[in-house]
Amino acid sequence: MITLQDSIEINTTPEKILNWFQNLDKHFTDWHPNHTKFEKITGGMDEGDIIRFEECIDGKWFKFNFKIHKIDKTKNGWRAEFKAPMATIIFKVEEKKNTCIFSHIETFGFIKSQNPFICNVIAPIFRKLLNPKYRFDLIEKDIIEDNINLKRILEKGNNK
Repeated sequence: MITLQDSIEINTTPEKILNWFQNLDKHFTDWHPNHTKFEKITGGMDEGDIIRFEECIDGKWFKFNFKIHKIDKTKNGWRAEFKAPMATIIFKVEEKKNTCIFSHIETFGFIKSQNPFICNVIAPIFRKLLNPKYRFDLIEKDIIEDNINLKRILEKGNNK
């Protein structure tokens, strides 16, 4: 399994971030210049619904349909999990005093193992071999930029 992730501190509440994500069809193209299309295929942003997004990163197109697998409230935030046949996207928010830690995690299920040798040796080799086709380097860069942009968007006009 190949996992790409980034976290950022955002000066807002978990509820404001969740509301923003539940209206992603209105915000997706403003979130990042790479984002070109977001569609609620089955009509909503609830567990079981299907969404589609498209983005172009450095000339490489990424077009995916995801099923909203879980949206869970936690003790101090929330977690949303979106699944496609070979990929999972997780957005996680944890409240930290007067701010939140927002985490964006993407996993690609080419290798599924908890074995340290496979995770630390085989998976990185597999990632390097697959990178020319799947461009994990571009996806990783996009995740980081998405987080920076989300922080800017949500903190804009925030009086905290």
